[in-house]
Amino acid sequence: MTNTPFSQRLRVRAYECDSLGHVNNAVYLQYLQQLTLDAHGWLDGSVSPPMPRTCAVEYQTPARYGDELDLTTWIVRVEGQHCTRGYEITRAQDGANVLRAQIEWRMERVPAWTGKERALPLKPLNVRGDNGALPWRWRHVVRRYEVDVTQGVQFAAYFHWLEEATFRTAHVSGWTMERLRAENFITLQFRHDAEFFAPAHNGEEIEIVSRLFEVRRVRGTWIHEMRRTRDNALLLRDYSTGAFLDWQGNIRPAPPGMMERLMQGEM
Repeated sequence: MTNTPFSQRLRVRAYECDSLGHVNNAVYLQYLQQLTLDAHGWLDGSVSPPMPRTCAVEYQTPARYGDELDLTTWIVRVEGQHCTRGYEITRAQDGANVLRAQIEWRMERVPAWTGKERALPLKPLNVRGDNGALPWRWRHVVRRYEVDVTQGVQFAAYFHWLEEATFRTAHVSGWTMERLRAENFITLQFRHDAEFFAPAHNGEEIEIVSRLFEVRRVRGTWIHEMRRTRDNALLLRDYSTGAFLDWQGNIRPAPPGMMERLMQGEM
């Protein structure tokens, strides 16, 4: 296998869109996982599918129901039992860049790669020092429908949980969806930078501890740590960056007092 790109085209289904009317950020990770399986030929079930080790993804342009998307992946490097791939999703009708990503996979069967190492498609995460924000907590028991053939939690499910933890925090702090609409403000996912340490399994309780790690004029970054409550094992750490927009999609600062309240943690 060389670093020749592997591409597919798909059409966005209605059930892949969330309440805001566009493809949910976690659904794109399902696309990338399937693209990886197809690119490597994991179709016969003879070996375990690849497992994510690190994931960096940057969302550029929302996709909506009916859009046709071109998905492309290529090998960046192969090291031991790890394969790092680059990804790009563009909208077919106008060529708009929808997403760029890089994922490092642990693999039972590493591809025989003869290509040259390519540059990573994303710049490294750049965050400032700890701002002293206090934590928020959310717990969840893993459901059977969130588990895949690996007997661990589906790749995308982790990011659904992070989204739920963030919106729950906004709601509990007084910034309900109704209030956000009234203030003409919404935060949309701009980037994830995640590292996976161990899988979660059916029936296990997990806790996500979240802190608003960094606030800039038109974006904010949460740091989420996901642990299994039974033994406090760290499962995932993610830096989740959101862009501040109005409901028409224009960039704007956060409403006065909102970020300050979120930094105070649970009271």
